[in-house]
Amino acid sequence: MEVSHKDDHITHAVITANETIGCKITENSAFFHMLSSTLYSNQKEAVVREVVCNAWDAHIEAGVDLPIEITLTDEKLTVKDHGKGIPKDRIGQIYGTYGESTKKHDGNQTGGFGLGSKAPWAYTEHFNVTSAHDGVKTIYNLNRSSADADGRPGITPIVSIPTTETGLTVEVNVIKEDLREFINTVQHIVINGGIKAIVNGRLLESIEYPQEGEFTLTNKLVNTHGRILLKYGNVIYPITINHPSIKSAAYQLEGLVNQL
Repeated sequence: MEVSHKDDHITHAVITANETIGCKITENSAFFHMLSSTLYSNQKEAVVREVVCNAWDAHIEAGVDLPIEITLTDEKLTVKDHGKGIPKDRIGQIYGTYGESTKKHDGNQTGGFGLGSKAPWAYTEHFNVTSAHDGVKTIYNLNRSSADADGRPGITPIVSIPTTETGLTVEVNVIKEDLREFINTVQHIVINGGIKAIVNGRLLESIEYPQEGEFTLTNKLVNTHGRILLKYGNVIYPITINHPSIKSAAYQLEGLVNQL
């Protein structure tokens, strides 16, 4: 997902002699389909944002000062990083578990709910992940509705081969008519997010942000029409002001940001 939450969300405690009945989440296929397919209002933007930001996060985690590699054709979006890759015994935890994330307590990375890695399922029925880790490269097919998993999402290892590489490659099939929108979205997210990326063989010039703190306020980004935006991790959020009581404060904030 987009934001790391650090609170535990416990809000009430009731003193009683009776035992509390804990709620559960069902594992039926319809519920997984709802989580995968209807979570995002803009599915194409979500695919690009989550896959690209996850790749850049892999470089941050591994301390790799190299651009990620993004390739767009009229059939496929491919995003490759040079991070640590994912070991076989963790691929199910990361790509197959909803609500659990390795980034929960890191505001420098984009995530916190364990949903972003599944974003391609919002756009396509299946996608491929290739993980190079500890001398082994394994290709996985991730299916939104797997017959082998009773209609639930499934992860199937295809082949494993020796390698000297490390990192992760995500491949998502793209409908030809959506290619232009995917290209524009990749450029928008890379440039405004301050992400180093080679796109179709060309290094994009991204915005450089100050390193202090987790948040950055700005209104000088590309194709954002001068709106005030908040950068958290690598994701840009528009600040929307609707309540009359805070409009004057927003105008003062806009004046300060305009002076940056």
